[in-house]
Amino acid sequence: MRNQVITTCLAVVLGAIPVTLAAPITAFFDDFTDGAIGTATGAGEVNGGFTVQGNGVGGTGTASEAGTIGTVTTATGANNSSSLSSVNSMNLAGLANGFTMTFVVDSIVGNPKWNGMFLGLANANTGDVRSAGNFGFNIDSDNAGTVGGVKLMSQDGPTSTRITVVQPVAAGTYTLAELQDGFTASFSVLPDNSYSYSITGLGADVSGSGTLSGTTYAAEFAGAQYVVAAVQKDNNDSDTVTINLDSVTVTSIPEPSTTLLCGLGFSFLLRRRRK
Repeated sequence: MRNQVITTCLAVVLGAIPVTLAAPITAFFDDFTDGAIGTATGAGEVNGGFTVQGNGVGGTGTASEAGTIGTVTTATGANNSSSLSSVNSMNLAGLANGFTMTFVVDSIVGNPKWNGMFLGLANANTGDVRSAGNFGFNIDSDNAGTVGGVKLMSQDGPTSTRITVVQPVAAGTYTLAELQDGFTASFSVLPDNSYSYSITGLGADVSGSGTLSGTTYAAEFAGAQYVVAAVQKDNNDSDTVTINLDSVTVTSIPEPSTTLLCGLGFSFLLRRRRK
């Protein structure tokens, strides 16, 4: 067995056996290039297209697509929230090694307040900033306009538990102008309940990793999942808040490469030899 591993790995390293790396599977990709918010027929787009949803307080708001930007704007009623919710669902349970989700936010117009913004996944395409089944980034604020932090969180329901997985960006560490200027937020979750995240463009760039607490991969992603980008405004009847998205992507985490497996194999054999 040892000789077979060494022979195979040497052949890979020397090029006698070609190595084919499994490319990530794209479960969702919309970069808003086909001119219609409800569809995604542009080059490379997969499973995209969005519908606009609201919290029923005073209107659903509006959604549109122009150039390479997808836009959702709240209605003017007090405390309205509006969201872009994907038309199509995804089965993330079929991705054996987990997934990575990335939002590229071009800009924010106005000041998200009350529950702020939500960027992530929901188990229904009627997603709101505080819908049951949400998992993703929550960008906090308050009705006075104080810019809050960023949390990776799970939402049990509109008035029940919000499980904060991690708060990578503390309140007060970025400005409203930085939020309005756009940012990129990405998180990965694996079936073993490990996660990682990266946020760039809000003050200092941050990244980190850990293990889910208070929830599990199986509990969060067992059923159909929809992409949601939601925002809530304050109780001023005259203002609105707009999210301008550049792209949203969900991809599988690929299998380890043959080269990495060979390296692990060599390491295992060396440890055995030293015993």
